[in-house]
Parts: sequence; C-alpha cells; structure tokens
Amino acid sequence: MPRKKTMHAEERRNSILQAGLHIFTQKGYHGTSVREIAKEVGMNEALLYYYFPSKIDLVKAIVDMLTFENIKFIQLAKAQEDPVETLNVIGRQLIRYINEDDSFLRLSFSVLFVDDNEVKAPLAGFFEQRTQELVTLLKPKLAVIDEEELRMSIDAFFNGIFGYYIAKKYYQVSHLQQTDDNAYVSLLAEKLAAQFPPARGR
Repeated sequence: MPRKKTMHAEERRNSILQAGLHIFTQKGYHGTSVREIAKEVGMNEALLYYYFPSKIDLVKAIVDMLTFENIKFIQLAKAQEDPVETLNVIGRQLIRYINEDDSFLRLSFSVLFVDDNEVKAPLAGFFEQRTQELVTLLKPKLAVIDEEELRMSIDAFFNGIFGYYIAKKYYQVSHLQQTDDNAYVSLLAEKLAAQFPPARGR
C-alpha cells in the first residue's frame, strides 16, 4: 500500500530505494516507471525526482545500498593466508547472503541484460571492482604469470556460484537439491587455485 504519512528526508529516501528495488526486480528496468515507484511510496513524481534526478540515478543508489554486504566479503577474506580458503570465505559468504536475500542477484539480472551501457554501468563497475580486489588479494599468494588469466578465472568462479544458485533455487534442478552449498564452493575454489601453483615461500 502507498505510504501517506509524513516522513523525514532520509526515511523518505530509503523508502524510495526499497520501492525501486522491489519493482525493478519484479518488472525489470524498462518495465518499471518512475511514476509507479512514486505511487508505491505515496509521493508525486516531482518529489521523487528531487531525490533522484533520473531512473539511472535511482539504480546507482540501489546498487550502492546493496553492495555494502558484498564489500565486507573481501574484508573477511583478507585475513586468510591460503588462496583456497580465501575463495572459500568469499564464496560461502556470497551464497549465504543471496540465500537470505536474493534482491542483489535479481536486480543484477534485471539491469545487466538491458541493452544500454549507461544503465548497466553501475553494476558492471561494481563487479569489475570486486574482481580487481580479488586479483590483488590472490596474486601474491599464487604464482601468477598472466594477470588476465587470473581475472578470467575469478569471473568464472563468481559465475559458477551465481549459475549454481539460479539452477538450484529458481529452476529446481533435481540433482542439485542434495548438493551442499559449501562443498560446491570448495570445489570451485580448489579448481581455480589448481590452475596456479602457490607462490614461492608459501
């Protein structure tokens, strides 16, 4: 139901973000109108545009809101010396996060498949930054000759996790229902690390 009571600016902004997230994940980027989001929150379009000058600005703010937990995964992984355990920490935290709330994953699919680079830029930039952080974290722990090869392997690691989650939760693939999430992440981590021998002294 639309909200009619008076709200403070920060509360109103958060309400817009939550309404935008809900409708974007349900209807996709192009299927969602600013008018619809404003109606959900109980305000007029002009006021919504005061907070977010464009629909793309709203998407950027939603991405910022959702990516805080993702960023913490990297911080947790920094404490790990072993490259496999580094990947395990990130992968397990990511699976747990999207199991609890798959809004980020749903938003990713509603935005990344839009044929408009400006719309995709906030999420694409986020994924590129997370990949680079993991490259920086893993490179000293592995004998990496080709950094681009490591980058591609990390992308495959993340894609493997997202693909697994989608197949298991959305498509209910039968043979995955008995698969342990942590065991699957460990398998991916070991496969990635096996491509690069440990760095000298490790």
